[in-house]
Amino acid sequence: LRAGGIPLANGTDWPVWPSAQPFVVAWNGANSEAPHDLPVIDGIRAYTEGGGRAVSRPDELGRLDVGYLADFIVLGSDPLTVPLDSVPDTEIREVWVNGARVR
Repeated sequence: LRAGGIPLANGTDWPVWPSAQPFVVAWNGANSEAPHDLPVIDGIRAYTEGGGRAVSRPDELGRLDVGYLADFIVLGSDPLTVPLDSVPDTEIREVWVNGARVR
């Protein structure tokens, strides 16, 4: 699908992979032993921008930008720069929903 230019969307409410954790799913797509060959950044975009498109709200969900809802997470490490084997262990330190810290 990605090679054909089709936008990808992913979510954790109905996982098709044994884990519903986004960074485990992103790692699985990028794992060289898996047949998917999906870079980690594309896996993350499938959860963020792809999620906004999937619910027909691409102009207010899925990005940190002016006019978008302030839903975001603060991570303990950058999953784009750590070794691939460390991506599933990415710590979520804070969760913000609509501009308020909820965790």
